[in-house]
Amino acid sequence: MKRTLYMVLLVALLGVTGCAKKNIIPDNTLADIFHDAFIVNSYIGEERINLDSLHVYEPIFQRYGYTAADVVHTVGNFSRRKSVRLGSIVEAAIAKLEKDLAYYEGFLASVMKKLSNERFVSSAPAQVVANERAKQSDAEAKIAAIQAQLAALK
Repeated sequence: MKRTLYMVLLVALLGVTGCAKKNIIPDNTLADIFHDAFIVNSYIGEERINLDSLHVYEPIFQRYGYTAADVVHTVGNFSRRKSVRLGSIVEAAIAKLEKDLAYYEGFLASVMKKLSNERFVSSAPAQVVANERAKQSDAEAKIAAIQAQLAALK
């Protein structure tokens, strides 16, 4: 939960409060935004990148049609909204991470099944085997990143 609190505080402190009308982000969309931000956090932590602003999240906000100011406004207005608690939204984002983890673990299992089949490895073209090994490496990296983020959030 430390990382979640850190992210929420950074969003709240973000000085992007222009004159444009700010939107309240629906709870399910905010959970999706948090989910994507958690994924970004896992890669940032893995690469040991030091960030002093939330500019890295702007593409996430834009993908959902919102701005950083909208996120700041939404999080800042939770006490006035008749909506689920912010913690429930974070829990929904965590549930999405857990679903992603299950998907990648299943995907990795299928790739490993192919690679453990000697007949496949010996008869498939070298490029096909190399692609499967790349899929294995990619899935392992995604699993490690998601596991690290889940550990930081719990």
